[in-house]
Amino acid sequence: MSKQLNYANHLIISLLILILFACEPQPEPEISSSAHLNIDVGASITVEEGRTTAVNTDDFVVEVYQSDGTLEASFASALEAPNPVPLAPGEYYVVAYSPNQLPVAFENPEFWGQSPTVTLTAGQNRQVLVPCSLANALLVIQYSDRVLQTFSDYQTIVSRGNESITYSSTETRTGYFMPGTLAITAELTYDLPSGGSDMKTISGNLEAEAGHQYTVTVDATDPLSSTSISIEVDESVIQEEVLITDDNGGPPMDGSIIISEIMYNPTALSDTDGEWIELYNTTNQMIDINNLVIWKDQSPVHTINASVEIQPGGFAVLSRSNTANDQVDYVYGSDLSLNNTGAEIALYTYGSDGTDGSVISVVDYSTGFPSADGASISLDPDFLTANDAQIGSNWCASTISFNTGDFGSPGSMNEDCL
Repeated sequence: MSKQLNYANHLIISLLILILFACEPQPEPEISSSAHLNIDVGASITVEEGRTTAVNTDDFVVEVYQSDGTLEASFASALEAPNPVPLAPGEYYVVAYSPNQLPVAFENPEFWGQSPTVTLTAGQNRQVLVPCSLANALLVIQYSDRVLQTFSDYQTIVSRGNESITYSSTETRTGYFMPGTLAITAELTYDLPSGGSDMKTISGNLEAEAGHQYTVTVDATDPLSSTSISIEVDESVIQEEVLITDDNGGPPMDGSIIISEIMYNPTALSDTDGEWIELYNTTNQMIDINNLVIWKDQSPVHTINASVEIQPGGFAVLSRSNTANDQVDYVYGSDLSLNNTGAEIALYTYGSDGTDGSVISVVDYSTGFPSADGASISLDPDFLTANDAQIGSNWCASTISFNTGDFGSPGSMNEDCL
């Protein structure tokens, strides 16, 4: 009987314990108060012929910022960054950049990028892409054939602040520069007839922008002539051109403008109304032909007395009258007549008095050139150089009609000569 009572007492106590435990409040499941951010760093660089190459971003520095600019976390490389990165709820953006940050260096592309601002809530896991782009400007130096043939040695020094690199005559590497003002100095060494040598130095500045590739061409006709540094941007995003010279933008050089089309015997109009010539700008710089001189048969006949700007790779039409065609840019009037049997037509710089300038372009269409009645003779587009323009076989009679009813392509690219 006593054993039964003991058993009953134990059972009652056990039930009371279970009831008490069941009545105690249980802790609620823990809810995470943190969020997580998956960071993906991407970068690419566009190289020659428009091809795009991916860049390895494993060693890029990664920094996480609060939206107010406070640095939240920093990782020496993308590989060292945890994935995902644990963060408190809030608004964040991520910055990533390559570790090779140098103001001036050969073959040293640098990248930088920032993600959009993202909002993280408690327990959320989000992914953010940091698109990195080229952070410096690229610069290539090249020397014209005339420099190679005329000067015994040459080099170009490009500086940004106190840092600089030197492009020797044999340097083919690309220089990379942080954006800003670049000082460019070309040193051209030439031999003196009496022995020894001397140097011609020209300099100027370029405002370089990130992501742009600049091709710098150093050109000179002779040690005493106008020497120039021509700079063009090899990018399709922003087109800009700069010319740095030692003569405050002196006259055009030989071959910078050529005569590309001649209408010497119109039939829809009289010669007085219908004759014209076309000029072509062979350079990558705008050229104003104001104050240049038209010569005929080795004598000056007309000085251009108005501003006529020819864009790079563009044309200008000079004529005897405004009615010669619908593309006339300048009227020289009766000062120049174009012989049907041929003549030497040239364009010169003004010089000191209009009679002693330097030749820019000359075409003698007297011998070996095509004959054309009611049509212009035009230079084949494959031969738009000063030397090729003097060869008659590079010219042909036009077969495309223009507004007067005669044949030609005034102010536009010539047709191919078959």
